Amino acid sequence: METIVPLENSIPWPEGDNDTDTVFGGHHLNLTLLKQWNYTLYENHTISNFSKCKMVLEPHFPYAIFTNGSFANSTTCYRALNHIGPRAKTGTGFVVLFAICLFFILPCLRKHGRLHLPTERRFFPIGRRWQWYWGSFVCACGIIGMFANIDVDRYYLPSIPIVITSFFWYLAQMGTMALVWEAIRHWNSWSERQWIDPNPFAYPQFDQRGMFEFWLPLVYYLFLWLNFFMIIPQSWGKTQLQRSQQQIDLRAKPFVHAVRFKVGASFLVVCYIINFVSLVHTIWHYKPRGRNWFYQFLNFFRYTPVRFWFILPCQAVMIAFQWAVCFRWDIHPVNIDGDVTAIFAGGYAPMVMIMLIQIIWGLHHVNEDLELIRQRRVRGAEVDASLGIVNKPNWWKRVHGDDHLNLTMMERLRRRVAAVGGGRRMDAAAAMSDENTGTYQDNIEMSPSGPPNDRPQSKASSRRSKVVLPTPYTGKSEQRRYERTMEIASSMLFPNAPPRITPERLRELQEDGPPPPYGASASGSASGSGGHESSVRSRSRPRPDSYTSSESADSTTMLNPKPQKIKSMLDI
Repeated sequence: METIVPLENSIPWPEGDNDTDTVFGGHHLNLTLLKQWNYTLYENHTISNFSKCKMVLEPHFPYAIFTNGSFANSTTCYRALNHIGPRAKTGTGFVVLFAICLFFILPCLRKHGRLHLPTERRFFPIGRRWQWYWGSFVCACGIIGMFANIDVDRYYLPSIPIVITSFFWYLAQMGTMALVWEAIRHWNSWSERQWIDPNPFAYPQFDQRGMFEFWLPLVYYLFLWLNFFMIIPQSWGKTQLQRSQQQIDLRAKPFVHAVRFKVGASFLVVCYIINFVSLVHTIWHYKPRGRNWFYQFLNFFRYTPVRFWFILPCQAVMIAFQWAVCFRWDIHPVNIDGDVTAIFAGGYAPMVMIMLIQIIWGLHHVNEDLELIRQRRVRGAEVDASLGIVNKPNWWKRVHGDDHLNLTMMERLRRRVAAVGGGRRMDAAAAMSDENTGTYQDNIEMSPSGPPNDRPQSKASSRRSKVVLPTPYTGKSEQRRYERTMEIASSMLFPNAPPRITPERLRELQEDGPPPPYGASASGSASGSGGHESSVRSRSRPRPDSYTSSESADSTTMLNPKPQKIKSMLDI
């Protein structure tokens, strides 16, 4: 049941010409009509009937009252008539601070939210953006609340501005709590990403550690939303009932000192403890561990980012202030006559400090994708150094690039094969033809006098200017490797000599498989080239039927199998 406020601040009507007349600023009003419509005169120079309120001070005197209870040339009590006071001036300064923070938070969101690597299912891009989203939300709430705070001083009687200021102050407090949590959670995610980037299997995604990191944000937001539902969903009209001391004691104070606000502040304390739990978890899993609990305790101070050493104390001051205003009216932001220094130092300054620290960190640090690319480049350089690989500088491709030579794809492939020592040896006849042609041109009297044609399109000049080495043997047969090496050496010592082996033998040496029979190779080497050719012909000649074996048997170490005996017609 609503409490009826006694009219303790009412005063008698000014005397007029008679008992039914009263005078305000030289204007006569019908006292009978005023009493009929239940109007009462108060000490603050207002007349009200609990539904309408009119001002009766210079120069806002009403001229007349009509039979329907309305006034001529009247001014409502809920208008911004006063000059701005200390609270409005301080609030204007905080409007500028919140606007500056919003101006820098948006570039930080663009900088750290941009993707430079493909999206991973384990790390969503929105995870790194949430702290900047919440920062923008806090700035928006602060700007709206501080703009309304200007009219708290200017309104003749408390009205909607104090309601808006109080409402958005609590919303900004919740947004700041979420901002701090997202900053800590993102540091946890970033530490995990750096840890598993060299080895994706270092930490499974759904192990005990991963499930703890999955449930911890849900628990945090559970208590934060409990704080929201304990404070926000209620009637805030009682905050403006500060038009007299009696209203303050019976309406405004009981509202802001209710149990709901105290329980909501307790939920913020739980959220603050969860912040430290997340920090300890991150340092334990993603940072070097100490030898014992003492060194692990020191690791907490060593590996905690510097910005959190400034953010967490500011957050503690903010929570402590919200706890304090649940018991003290003189420093409560709802109080229109409260201590301005305490209200802005404990209620608004910590939020601004947290956002400024976040902005400094965001402007100083690079995008995490770019940092991850740099770390991968460093690890690649370390691996190359351990393997003895020296990478060419960045300008090497621009200076030695072959795009300006207009080479075809086949010519580029031949050029690259020749650069690594590949390609097949030139035929002896072609080599002799090139050498004879070169000698003939050098000795002839009418040789061309112009400069040599060094264009890459000229096949003859390319063939004369570059020596194509034979392809080295890369198989596992030592005998074939020895024969191939001797063949390459003989071709280099005697380039004009005919090839020592036939194309069939060369093709056999290039194949990968078991070596040829030792007896055949020995007899071939003893009898010279003729014996070698006879051995090749003997190997290429088909065997008798009694010695015929399967392909798999021919590829084994059984070089001289026993003759097979035919037992039935199925064996033929």
